[in-house]
Amino acid sequence: MTTCGGSTHIVPPVAASKRALQCQDILNMIFSLLSPRWGPRHDKDLYKECLERCRTLACCARVCTSFLDPALDVLWRALNSIHPILQLLPITTIDRTVMLTEVTPARWARFQQYAQRVRVLIRPNGIDYVHQSVWMLLGSLLQGAPLLPRLVRLSLDILVNRPADYLCLLSPSLRNLELSFNDNSREILRGMEAPIALAFLQVVIP
Repeated sequence: MTTCGGSTHIVPPVAASKRALQCQDILNMIFSLLSPRWGPRHDKDLYKECLERCRTLACCARVCTSFLDPALDVLWRALNSIHPILQLLPITTIDRTVMLTEVTPARWARFQQYAQRVRVLIRPNGIDYVHQSVWMLLGSLLQGAPLLPRLVRLSLDILVNRPADYLCLLSPSLRNLELSFNDNSREILRGMEAPIALAFLQVVIP
């Protein structure tokens, strides 16, 4: 119901609901309820629920233009794999190893648009299958900038024989950094876990 010049007008319920669904704050609140909460991979029920939430958000993003950005922001906010972001680039897989071909300015611009949406990266699977040349090429394209410029939480399983793979994932925006080492890495390190963790922190906080 609205009042104008002393007269009262009743707003049809359909018009009111349509206006509400065009409000970005309301859409953000609704879609945030579908945000996937990635947990341990052995929790199959939780993993299945997260996949269903991702599918629902992807469908919502295709409904109309007003849904597009709010749904994509929530869909990309938290990832448990590095592959979705890399698949925005021209990659190819050879014997399970991910390789990167020439990146055009248009593809790079689209990649950066989505990379800014990622706030949380939880123990990304598949990172050890990414060829080292991919990280080198990304490093040259980033020119010192972080791969995920708005990342606030990062949880990593460190492979000490490939430390450079993780450097472009570090960002000054980080507020929560979790590092762990697999059994093979611990055998190699023999008590050097803490110095390596400190080295990562020095990259994030020069």
